[in-house]
Amino acid sequence: PSDRVGVAPLKKRERAAAKAEEDYGRREPGPPEAWLFDVVRGKAVCETGDEILAVWESLANDPNVEVVRVKNRCATPKFNGYRDFLINLRVQVPSGAWHMCELQVWIKQITDAEHELHSHVAYEYFRSYFSGNIDAMWSAKARDAPETATSSS
Repeated sequence: PSDRVGVAPLKKRERAAAKAEEDYGRREPGPPEAWLFDVVRGKAVCETGDEILAVWESLANDPNVEVVRVKNRCATPKFNGYRDFLINLRVQVPSGAWHMCELQVWIKQITDAEHELHSHVAYEYFRSYFSGNIDAMWSAKARDAPETATSSS
């Protein structure tokens, strides 16, 4: 269905500049904007693990596509619990040039719940508070978790 695949509008200039500075401001080499791979992005909404694997196999078997990086946010969810996969791709266009973009692989059931609960509103509000600090937050969460007692019988 057409609502399960698509191309998003280009990331807005203001958001791209903020993301570059927040996430890549100290990264070398080059300016922070050189590290933005999601200015052009698409989506694939999957209902099953088999569909996710089919997307992956399609990308892996396409000679005009090179997978550059994968963020598995099912293994490490966003601070609000949202889970998906972000696949940064190098795609060869008809002129022969290569273009960087991102394919977001969404899990339909999670995306449906996000829309129903309007959780993106909270994400937008709190994003700046967690920017650059997500690793520290997860480390603190692990540090503050109660230890599991083990006993030898």
